[in-house]
Amino acid sequence: MTHVENGFGATSSLAADDSAPLLEVTDLRTTFLTGRGAVHAVDGVSFTLKQGSTLGIVGESGSGKTVLARSVMRLLPPRHVASEGKVSYRGIDITALGQRDLRRLWGREITMVFQD
Repeated sequence: MTHVENGFGATSSLAADDSAPLLEVTDLRTTFLTGRGAVHAVDGVSFTLKQGSTLGIVGESGSGKTVLARSVMRLLPPRHVASEGKVSYRGIDITALGQRDLRRLWGREITMVFQD
């Protein structure tokens, strides 16, 4: 068992698989439940990102890029939002983590940088 290490040499207690891809997203779906019905913002997105690689997410304004990133990081409020699929970070299934373990990853291991 290894530990997830951040760029500052600190480690978290979450076990990571060094042979796993850095980030693996499988059939991710995010739906907003509104008074007018369901809005499918992310619909079946899958990708694998290996350590040292770069992935660009591009699309028109309103196409779901930010919702995708927030879904990957589990930053969307649970109320009126339905999420499905699997997100693994270094072999850790973060879709199964509780808030405490997610907070260990946010900012140290996983961060979202906005263009503004």
